[in-house]
Amino acid sequence: MISWQAGASTKQLALCLLAVGQLSFAQPVQGQEQAPAFHLSSNFSRKLQRYSGITTATDFVLSRAMTFGLWLRLHGKVKARIGTYSLTDLLAGKLRAVEIKLADSRYRGVPFGRLQIASATPVWIRYLKSKRQSAGVVNPILLKFSVDVCGQDIANALASPEIAASLRAVKLDLPGLGGQQLQFLEPKVAVRDNAIAIKSVLITAGAQRETGVPITLTGTPELVANSKIFIRNLQVDSPDIPNPKEFAEFTSQLLNPLIDLARKDRLTHAIRLDSLKIQNDRVEFNGNLLLAPRVMTPSLAQKVSKR
Repeated sequence: MISWQAGASTKQLALCLLAVGQLSFAQPVQGQEQAPAFHLSSNFSRKLQRYSGITTATDFVLSRAMTFGLWLRLHGKVKARIGTYSLTDLLAGKLRAVEIKLADSRYRGVPFGRLQIASATPVWIRYLKSKRQSAGVVNPILLKFSVDVCGQDIANALASPEIAASLRAVKLDLPGLGGQQLQFLEPKVAVRDNAIAIKSVLITAGAQRETGVPITLTGTPELVANSKIFIRNLQVDSPDIPNPKEFAEFTSQLLNPLIDLARKDRLTHAIRLDSLKIQNDRVEFNGNLLLAPRVMTPSLAQKVSKR
């Protein structure tokens, strides 16, 4: 769970508990939108800008600019839609809604597949830092996302240097040998029949590839408690392993949970999944991303003011 320092408001904490704890948000009535948790410009000013066409023009220009900016960064097919309350509120960093759709985009060589992100709460951000406040999120933001990625994109992501460098080695204690580490070299992923097959070479950390053991791991991913991904029914196939069934049970205990999103929780963000599905060589998942403002402690405020 996210830890909160003194100074976080009750409203911020409530929003975080709703998002991180995966409590369902009440859906707004058709035709109504969620009221922002922050003050807007006057009702007269918003109506004047809306009826005069300023708000519509602002939304159009801002959406086009955001689309072009994301395309320069991510390439592929990009479409962004930004909804504002008014030009006045936009200048204050307050937005009604944000929706971004990506297809065939990539970041640092890692493909996204099809990605859609939409704000579930109004957005308030600070464009520039001040003496006592940093730039970034001012009010907690809950984003809904959905991802549809093919097995080949997953294989390419695992093969990228950025992802490969972040993969943890499997640690185990062997009698008489002390602590050891195992590494999976050049994993190749195939998705089929609601299962993931990983072909790799298992070596002792730091050893030469020639000393490794070719191995194929096959299992079914399962989402547990919205944050953990386990590999169930793990099967091992290797010509150099005499008892693959026993080794599969042993490996399952080492690898699971394969991913624990709760370990990545920070004061400023948290992510949870609602569903995870593998079908027809594609992986589909969706969930929530919570972004929260940094709590400015006195020491941090002094550092920011000195910059």
